[in-house]
Order: sequence, then C-alpha cells, then structure tokens
Amino acid sequence: MRVTFVTIGAESLGIEYLSATLKKANNKVKLVFDPGLFDDKYYFHIPSLGKIFNQRKKTIKKIIDSKPDLICFSVMTDTYRWGIEVAREVKKRINTSIIFGGIHPTLVPEEVIKNDCIDIVALGECEEALIELCDKLTKKQEIKDIKNFWIKENNKIYKNELRPINMDLDNIPFPDKELFKDEIRIKDCYMIQTSRGCPFRCSYCSNAFLLDLYKKKGSYLRRRSVNNVIEELKIAKTKFNPKIISFMDDVFTSDKEWLNEFLEKYVKYINLQFRAISHPLYLDEEIAIKLKKAGCYRIELGVQSTDEICRRNILKRGEKNEHLIRAFKACEKAKLSLMVDHIFGLPGETEEQLKNDVLFYNNFKIDRIACFWLEYFPKTEIINISKNMGLIDDNRIENINLANEKMYHDGGSVEKKHTIIVKNYDFLFKLLPLLSKKRIKKIINKGSYKKYYKFPFIIPILLEVIVAFKNKDYETINYIKHYLHHIKKGLL
Repeated sequence: MRVTFVTIGAESLGIEYLSATLKKANNKVKLVFDPGLFDDKYYFHIPSLGKIFNQRKKTIKKIIDSKPDLICFSVMTDTYRWGIEVAREVKKRINTSIIFGGIHPTLVPEEVIKNDCIDIVALGECEEALIELCDKLTKKQEIKDIKNFWIKENNKIYKNELRPINMDLDNIPFPDKELFKDEIRIKDCYMIQTSRGCPFRCSYCSNAFLLDLYKKKGSYLRRRSVNNVIEELKIAKTKFNPKIISFMDDVFTSDKEWLNEFLEKYVKYINLQFRAISHPLYLDEEIAIKLKKAGCYRIELGVQSTDEICRRNILKRGEKNEHLIRAFKACEKAKLSLMVDHIFGLPGETEEQLKNDVLFYNNFKIDRIACFWLEYFPKTEIINISKNMGLIDDNRIENINLANEKMYHDGGSVEKKHTIIVKNYDFLFKLLPLLSKKRIKKIINKGSYKKYYKFPFIIPILLEVIVAFKNKDYETINYIKHYLHHIKKGLL
C-alpha cells in the first residue's frame, strides 16, 4: 500500500511511529508537510503574513501527486479545521480513502465522521489497526470490523471498540525520523518520547479522557526500557548528530528508579544537552542536581496558576504552593534553567489573582514563562466546570466540539471582557525574565503595566525572541531557524 500522511506546522512523533510500523510491514509511506508559516496552529497566527505564505494549493497538489492508496491526516483540535478544508479539496479530485486520526478525532469521533470527505476515524493508538487496515485493503478483504476505527460504508457507520492497549513499548519500531528530515531540522533538535500517558487528570487536558477511554484496555501510563531509549538515541547520534535532545514525556521525572538508571547510561553513551518536562510533585533538589549533571539545560514545569484554590477546584491539581517553591528552589540550587507554563483566563480568574501570580513568580529565577490563553478542548472537565459557573452554554460546547474556538495563541476561550487585563499580564510575564525583581515590583506598584495592551502585537513576539537568546532557549531558537528555512523555501 502507498500511504500518504498529511500534517501542518511541526514534527509529529505519532506520524513517525505509524510510518515506522507501516514500513516494517512493507508499505510505502510519504509525507506531505505544510509549514503553515504564520498560521502554523502552534505558535503564530498573523493573518496578513499567513496569506502571503499560504501553501494550501501546493499541499493539495503534493497529496494528489503522491498517488496514494490511503491518505492519513493526524490532527489536533487546532489543526482540525485546516485538515477538513484540505481533505475536502483532495476528495473532489481523487476518490481515495481518507482517515482522520489524532487527539481531536479520538475525543469527538461522532462529529468528525459526519464530514463527507472522511471515510474512517481512528481512535487512540493505531499502529496495529493501521497495519490491519492496509493488509485487508491489499487483500481486498472486508474492513468494517477493524478495532480502533469508525468506518463509513454505504452511508452506514461501523463503530468498532478499542483493542487492548500495547503494554510493551519496546516492541514498537523506533519513530521514522527520515520521514520529516527534509522538513524539520532534526540536526538541531532530536525529539523523543520515553513513555506514553500521564499520571495526572488535569481538568484542561485530554489525558483524563484517554485514561477513562483505556480503563479496561490496559494501563494507559507506560514506559520504555532504559536500554530501548538509549538504543534509539545511539542511532540518532549516528544518523543526525543532533545538537540537543528534547524529551516530550508529559512527566519525564515521574519514575525516580527509571530516571536514575537512565541518566547514568545517558551520560555514558549519549552525553548531549537535553530539555524535559516535569511536575512540581516530581522535582526535588536531588532530581534537579542529577538532571543538571547529566546535561539537562532546561526543565519545563506546568504550573498554570499559583492560586492553590484555583488549582484544586478548577484545574483538579493537588499540589500545594510549598511544592512549587520546593521545585523552583531546587532548580536554583542546581543552576538548572527553569521554564514555567501558565494559563491565562481560567474560570473565575480575577485581576488580583493575576497580580499575585506575578508577585509569586518574581520571588524566583525563572528563565521563561510560557503564556497560554485558556482554550477549551472537547470532553475536558473544565468545560463542565465552566458551564456550572454559567460561563459557557451548550451552543458554546457544540462549537468547541467542532473546533470553532480561537486557538490559545490567538485569544483562545478567554472571555472578551477579560482580554485587556490578560494582554497586560501576558506582556508583564514576558518581561519577568528580563528585568530585576526590584524593577518588576516597581512596575506593579506604579500600575504602568495596565497600558501594555496598547503595544503592537509584534512587541511581545520580539520579547520572546530576546528572552530566548538571552537565556539560551535552544528550542525557541531552533524554531526560529525552522521558520527562516521554510520562508526561504516559500520564496524560491
């Protein structure tokens, strides 16, 4: 089978794993990648520039020219509408089966399958399901009973259950990095995942839904063996010689015994700078020091709010501020660069709460605060919380399921009356890594930040760039290189 994957904006480990599995079963795989310059659904949404660099027509042509037997779109909520528009145009030109997979189709398959341009919706992890589909299509066998797929045939929808989850991640082929090598600067940053799943059930995240989805199918949280991960990284060093490694696990430090063994072997066999994501409950002084010694140049902590009541009641997170303080101080002691994720516009958020957030963060050395504007994702608990508070209704929830909300970097789901306040604090948070603690306190006391919303949109972007270069934020720097690379290609 000739299978063409289609995606936009960034490298996809999910696609790379599916491609590796398909190739192992002797299928031919191609990638059609739309860089989505200035409308990449991840970082930038600048409509005027997005129109200039729009590559949708090229993307559609590349899909058709690949002569596929099967077309696979991997989409999130933010890329879903883009995927539908491209798939609809492709379907007008060729009558090839189109699959939509990824987190958004998994959350709301009942909405996705309604689209005339979609033949199959893939739910959850689909390595085995996709192999079975290709095998049956090759042999011209019936496909309507393949687990993990909702399949549309003759105006009838066959809703198949999930198969048991793959508990042995070591049995899955290493991700097919060759697929993205012409689109992504892998030599700058090698992206890898050592686990699947998350130990937490945060209200704003789809992981809670996935935990419930797989409740009777096996443990959703699984980890690869240390030797398996090291083997992949050895191959990566030989093939791509990357400058840094980016571990994409939801909580890289959740298993201390695994981590200790891994870091020891990582230093011995790989010894490259890396970044990772952790959680305040899984980051203490001992772990921070070991990470730093092993070459970790940055740890990212999802905090989202410094208000304990908000975290407990709205975000469904149990850690206390003492855990945040412990983690922050651990990074300072280890001289480990710290990045914090924060969500603006949470239900019930007040300006006083935002001011307290600034004052809390200002007590510590934080090299970057990644600012996210609240965006509701389908089937997440925060939707029910907001509905019970009278902030959204059923019509709004329907729009969320259809992916008609703004993206988090374009205003998200933040209430209109709250946007000016959020813009002010968004700018102030970006200033925190650049100014002294004394200077930040002075800005807050004077209230001068209340006029920050008047700055042109380009100023906060430039601030991010300045912070990136000042604090050696390699990931952001590499993404700038990625953009420049594709801008050059687009102009040629």
